[in-house]
Amino acid sequence: MKSHPKSDTSKQLESKLRRSLMLTYQRLYTLGFGVGNDGNGSARINSTQILITPRGVDKARMTPKDMVRMELSGRVFKSGQLPSSEHLMHLEIFHTRPDVKAIIHSHAPYATALSFSKLTLTENYLPELMLALGPVPTVAYAPTGTQSLATAVGVAIKSPQVCALLLERHGVLAVGDSPEAALQRLERLEHGCKILLLAASSFGALSPLKET
Repeated sequence: MKSHPKSDTSKQLESKLRRSLMLTYQRLYTLGFGVGNDGNGSARINSTQILITPRGVDKARMTPKDMVRMELSGRVFKSGQLPSSEHLMHLEIFHTRPDVKAIIHSHAPYATALSFSKLTLTENYLPELMLALGPVPTVAYAPTGTQSLATAVGVAIKSPQVCALLLERHGVLAVGDSPEAALQRLERLEHGCKILLLAASSFGALSPLKET
């Protein structure tokens, strides 16, 4: 029996997203933004379903088949893997921001280190960073995988102007139109955080630019 064209298109998109998440996390691992099974990512398939990286699997060795399909209601489609322990955070973002197509979360070292400080990237410390990403709020610490963290992240990313967040004592996340686009933002943020930490270690306390 011939498949319905819409069904074929949906399957092709899911296949493409599975491979995209795999390649994105291979790239993230190569960049040194994660080790072992750290971090998690997701991509929207349609208005009701997402793909998310699996729990407890080495991200550099994932295959497309490892990605877990979920409904935004939280129901998990049967597969050989469990969804990321951070799935509540991903679902909250997708519910809050219908424009978001992909989310990448990692424990990138410089961004995570900066999250310990009082420096807030909602102010303009680095013009290129502000120009590229806009304000980057820091979400106050909440235990990983909890609804309290998911809720706090949803509040912080509610504005369409926000495309990245620092998670205090935890890591960083970025959103985008694709896993690749989200990773590009995360990479840019990690580089900016490295510059700011180097500047602070060399010259002491930093001051944001004043509005002109």
